[in-house]
Amino acid sequence: MALQPRQIIDAVTELAKVRKFKVIVVESLKGAALTGGCVVVGGLVGGPIGVGVGGVVGACVAAAKGRTKYKSLVQVIEHDMSYEQKEQLASRIQRAVANITKEDLLMLLPMLLQSGSIQTVVINVLKAFLLKELRMKLTQ
Repeated sequence: MALQPRQIIDAVTELAKVRKFKVIVVESLKGAALTGGCVVVGGLVGGPIGVGVGGVVGACVAAAKGRTKYKSLVQVIEHDMSYEQKEQLASRIQRAVANITKEDLLMLLPMLLQSGSIQTVVINVLKAFLLKELRMKLTQ
């Protein structure tokens, strides 16, 4: 008897609650571009000291803009992911743990919370899915 996608998503959500995972929208390049632009402008206006001032100002502005980009993984799963995305994620996790016996699958939630090796497999699938499908990065 195979698990239903909802059961897998519930297990992943519970793991996310226990591990307190957060995700960030991948915008590192925007922050780097903003900081680099401020460094260039600072250098043109203030010379060597302007480079330092521009770098600090640019980094602070990039950090302030990126501050609101963090969300809890639970929030992303429950509110931001569509039904189809949840089914895709469940399917990928099910394929990743395919070598586990049917009896073990029935105990997926307890195993996720107790087994480090299964957590690692599920977390790796989750990281890849978030990055590829949602352009988000998993952090702790």
